[in-house]
Amino acid sequence: MPAAFAVRLLYLMLSGRAIDAADSIHYIYMAQQFAAGDFLGFDENLPILYSALAALAHFAISDWEAAFWAVSLIASTLTVVPVYFLSRELHGERAARTMALLVVLWPWLIDYASRIQPEALAVLLWFTSLWFVYRAVTQGGISLVFAPVALFLLHLARPEGTILMLAAPF
Repeated sequence: MPAAFAVRLLYLMLSGRAIDAADSIHYIYMAQQFAAGDFLGFDENLPILYSALAALAHFAISDWEAAFWAVSLIASTLTVVPVYFLSRELHGERAARTMALLVVLWPWLIDYASRIQPEALAVLLWFTSLWFVYRAVTQGGISLVFAPVALFLLHLARPEGTILMLAAPF
């Protein structure tokens, strides 16, 4: 994970700070509403988890854009964890290390870490959901609880998460 963080942070520093998507402004506005205590007046066309996490990050980071970048950077960095564990359970240690390296160096995941968009969070939750669903099917236990929670969080992070959440039982 330190390598993933370093690569992503370096890319963010070298690429410069720019808001390059119209929805980014809407996510920032929604987070500002959440931080002000308005939990009902948000844009129902946008998923809320990314803005909610950025509103929480804003308590520690005064700049709104930086708070969002921190959420994206952390989510993209943490993606290494579920990919590694899922790969290890499916194909062994060597494959898991290879997949972890691919996640560290995958250009889109690096780019997602530098955007004010929920993609990095969605990818993290997607792989986390896959890992927990796999564990729930093969081992049961606490993964039976974590799998639907991760899928629900994915639903709150990206609209596509709704389809994946509904398809998971099948």
